[in-house]
Amino acid sequence: MEVDDAPDAKQDSKQKEKTEKNDKNKKDSKGQGQDSKAKKAPRSSWEPPPFQVPPRFCPGDSSVAGLPDRQENELMVIKEIFAGAVEELSVDPGAERSESTSGQRPSTPVRRYRVRLSAGSADGPTAQLEVSYGRLYPMETPRLLVKVSNLTKDPWQDLTQRVAEEVERAAGQECVFQVCSVISDLLRQHHDPSNEIPLYERMQRREAEEAKLKEEAARHDRELAKKRAVEEWEKQKQAERQRMERYEEKRRAVARVADGRDPHSWEG
Repeated sequence: MEVDDAPDAKQDSKQKEKTEKNDKNKKDSKGQGQDSKAKKAPRSSWEPPPFQVPPRFCPGDSSVAGLPDRQENELMVIKEIFAGAVEELSVDPGAERSESTSGQRPSTPVRRYRVRLSAGSADGPTAQLEVSYGRLYPMETPRLLVKVSNLTKDPWQDLTQRVAEEVERAAGQECVFQVCSVISDLLRQHHDPSNEIPLYERMQRREAEEAKLKEEAARHDRELAKKRAVEEWEKQKQAERQRMERYEEKRRAVARVADGRDPHSWEG
């Protein structure tokens, strides 16, 4: 009986070794996967923080009665120009009036919405502009909250400065559409679409562009050489024509002398 059980014991031992080996391979593979994920670090450790532009009262000559129409007209234009990017949000009166500006309490909130803006590319920088304003807008500037992604620090600082300047410049007038335009333009300005193209493809495009430039330069040289050749040929034709005219003039003069028609050969 012991002789019969020996092969089974050996088989069980081999199976156990195989199982332990597979478990080890799985652990190694899992560890490599974690290392790979750890290596995929973000492109930049710095993330743009949200920034706000608080409301400010801007007294003017505008009539309060016409403000709702002005607010609706601007929002309609924003929805038309930035189609599909506007999301209307619920108004929280308590949160919106929790802060004062210049010692004055903001007016009662009447509108809150968010506009999604981008550089026009899926992988480019994006921004979310959250707008809220009270019943006195635009006599009172809106409260803005801007959240930006995939933008480095210097462009982000430029964007925050431009937004604040645009709000200040348009104080007393509608400014949300202008702010949306400023943000969109800056996102496009600080976005390089070529970064989305694989390196080898960028190299191929660069080589193709260089080959095209060389071909255009060679074609220009050929056209210039052809033009010069034509001009030289025209000069030679003109010279030959003038030579033939002089020859023909001499031949006619000789013929006149031979016929006795040369006035210099007459005797008085």
